[in-house]
Parts: sequence; structure tokens; C-alpha cells
Amino acid sequence: MFGRQTSDEAAPRRAGHVTFQWASVTDTVGGERADAEGTAGSGSTGGSLILTVADGFGTAGTGHEASRRAVEAATAAPIEDGVSVVDRLRAGDEAVVEFARSRDDARESISTLTIAEFTPHATLNVAHVGDSRLYVFAGSDLVQVTTDHVAPADAADAGVHQRDVVGDRSRRLTSACGLLGLSVQHIADLELEPGDRVLMCTDAISRLVPDDGLSGLLTGGNGAESTARDVIASAGRAGAIGIVTVAVVDIGK
Repeated sequence: MFGRQTSDEAAPRRAGHVTFQWASVTDTVGGERADAEGTAGSGSTGGSLILTVADGFGTAGTGHEASRRAVEAATAAPIEDGVSVVDRLRAGDEAVVEFARSRDDARESISTLTIAEFTPHATLNVAHVGDSRLYVFAGSDLVQVTTDHVAPADAADAGVHQRDVVGDRSRRLTSACGLLGLSVQHIADLELEPGDRVLMCTDAISRLVPDDGLSGLLTGGNGAESTARDVIASAGRAGAIGIVTVAVVDIGK
């Protein structure tokens, strides 16, 4: 099921009145696909935590490089510098634009990017472009926090990018790092409670694992890393192809 592990981290972070137990996992399912490659990144200090998920697209492996550069730029500034999640996302966009201009084979490279900042006061700040997703699982309710920036494949609008997921060319991205007219979704000060779980994932998860399936996996009682791997495995069984990224954060007392 798993072809290549590119990221695997798990660590507790105490944040004021709560603790964060988190893990991010990136794996290949169904055989690697060169045009869409996920990347995760993180940073933490003083009880705060920043997690990112990106999904890059391009030719000849440039998708992975686009997502890697987006995440690297977004997490470059130390948390204590007070850089907002929106400014971090714009830094990721600038990095992808610069990469696309630097190489002839990278001209079509773009990347989704979702950035989550967990604050010492148990609040969540999010900046997002593309169709990776962030969910909050509270009690038995799974809530999609981010909005997918997509349009039908026949959309005539300028600045849309073809999306290919498991052979499906029915959608186009309307906002992503590297596209003209970047439109950033910003969610500020979303309150979290002990017992909540936050799921971040590339679109292969959300497109192939239904909400009730995700809820069941998040309810299963496994730790953050085991849950992340279970989510990826579920997508693999459903036919996912390529590199898939999942991050899970457990909010504790």
C-alpha cells in the first residue's frame, strides 16, 4: 500500500491551557504520479504550533518541488516573529512564482497550501488556497473549515488550472500558489476545546474517503500518527494514486 514515506513526525506541544499531540505523514499510494505531490511542514515554539499541507502540480517532478518551496517559505519565519498565516501563505505563493520563472519545465507549476496556526490560547488561525482541506472533528461532528477553490473543468475564467485526481479531469483550481489573482481564505481565532481533533489533508483524501468514513477513523481512539496512517490507507483502498499527505492534531487538557 505505501510506496515511499517522505514525512513522519509526532510530538506533543503544550500550549497554555491545552496540549497538542500531532503527527504528519506523507506516503505514496497506488503507484507514484509525477504531476501531483504532497508535502507537509511544521514549526513550533513557546507552546504555539504551525502545520502546513501542500499539494504541488507540474511536469517532470516539478510539482513536488513547487509544494516543497511553498511549505519552506511559509514556515521560514520563526513563530515568535508574529508573522500572520496570510503573510506566510503569500510568502509561499511568491516562492512558487519564483520557481516557475526559474526553469522552463516549471512554468506550469503550482501548489495548494493550507496553513494552520495553533495558538497558546487554544485558538486556530488558518490561511488556505486550493483544494487541500482542514477539518475540525468535535464530539461526533466533522466540520469542513476550508473551502475548495475549484470550478468545473470547462470554466472559461482566466487563471484556472487543470486538476487531475485518479484520472478525473472534472475540476479546475481557481486559486493556488503560482496562479494569477491569488484569493486567500482566512479564518481567524477559531476556538478549540480539549477532545477536538483537527485533520489536514490533500485532496485525494477528501475526494475518496466520505465524511462518515473520516468520522469513523477520527473516532477510532488511535493516536495522531496511527490515525493519519489509517486515513491514508483508507484512501489507498478507495483508489488513490500518488503522494498523499495527512496531518492530525489532538487537542488535550
